[in-house]
Amino acid sequence: MLAARGVKAHEEITHGDGFYRDFFKGLKGTFDRIFMTGVSPVTYDDLTSGFSIADMVSLMPRFNAAVGITEAELRAMINYYREGGHIKCDPETLIAEMKPWYDHFCFSDESYGIEPTIYNTQSVLRYLRDYISQGKAPRTLIDRDARVDYQKLDFLVKSEDLKNRKRREEIIREICATGSTYAYIEEKFPASEVGDEANFKSMLFYYGTLSFNGWNEDGLSRLTVTNRTMADLYLRYLLDNIVSEDIDIDQTSKEMQATARIAAVDGNWEPLAEKIGEIVKRYSSLRNIKGGEYDVQGFLRGLLCFSPYFAIWPELELNMGYSDLLLVPKNAPTCPTLHSYLIELKYMKPQDKDVKHYVDEACDQLKRYIADTHLEESPLLRGTPLTPLYLVFRNHELVAKGYYTRLQ
Repeated sequence: MLAARGVKAHEEITHGDGFYRDFFKGLKGTFDRIFMTGVSPVTYDDLTSGFSIADMVSLMPRFNAAVGITEAELRAMINYYREGGHIKCDPETLIAEMKPWYDHFCFSDESYGIEPTIYNTQSVLRYLRDYISQGKAPRTLIDRDARVDYQKLDFLVKSEDLKNRKRREEIIREICATGSTYAYIEEKFPASEVGDEANFKSMLFYYGTLSFNGWNEDGLSRLTVTNRTMADLYLRYLLDNIVSEDIDIDQTSKEMQATARIAAVDGNWEPLAEKIGEIVKRYSSLRNIKGGEYDVQGFLRGLLCFSPYFAIWPELELNMGYSDLLLVPKNAPTCPTLHSYLIELKYMKPQDKDVKHYVDEACDQLKRYIADTHLEESPLLRGTPLTPLYLVFRNHELVAKGYYTRLQ
């Protein structure tokens, strides 16, 4: 209702004599117990006086995995169909394919790091249905229902609270660039305040596009983009609605993809690095990408994410740090990619002159990242060699590019 018709229409059915509130009033005393799903903090707030006996359980650890599938349960499902002769592939191969796209949900901060993350049930069932009926994975692993999430995201950003819209767009750019944001999750708030920063981030969490992934030193929850499906959602939204007003996205993307193919197939990364530098400089004066590091990262990810060659992973946790961009083969039968890249971006202050300092700093970080055994063994690489690259910018101009070798 909120996403389709706005706050006013929502309030008409949930406040005063609205039928929605009256309906829940009528449930009091009718049932011994009711378990309702799909309850947002907005709905909960608007129903409080009409259904004040309800408890919000969304953040309780005992319900964290109630409506999802754990990896152990997924493995059991695959083995069940294997025993019946419907699946011949090794379970671990299928899990490795599904994990980046459907896993990593955690709805209770108390469960983080203690209980396993959960998979999206509907996405898993769709994948297995297609695999059993066709003998292979779906042609695209992005959940078809992501279109609905796109509409919800569009409503939240463009909600009737215009005063804070610029800040909401900045949050989207931050999420696109770093893959995360920090917030305290609000349990309830009125529809009229859905555009406030804390409530906006909370709604992104409740919609399942962000998930608990630790805390910062101030005790705020680190909310990360749940998986590849949600990452593509955010990036598409960024390009369609935030930077598209000033940029010829189609032409710029074509330029990027031409050099991405050379890097992916031939292993020659320099044309891609130079094209990145050229594009960043070309658009550096535009209001939508002049905010510094976050905007440059988000812009680059947006241009690369729909490439037929690379899947983009930002802020991957490696050896107690977070890498900027990991470019790995796209998950598609026809993907020709033979090379993967780990890119570290550095941004010099305008007055800085010591480029070597930033190059050395980038190489130190790359050295630490590639020493992580999880990266070397990661199924994301699909057996391709990994080249660690650094790009150093000053005033949006590429002043240094190169690669790190273990000999350095």
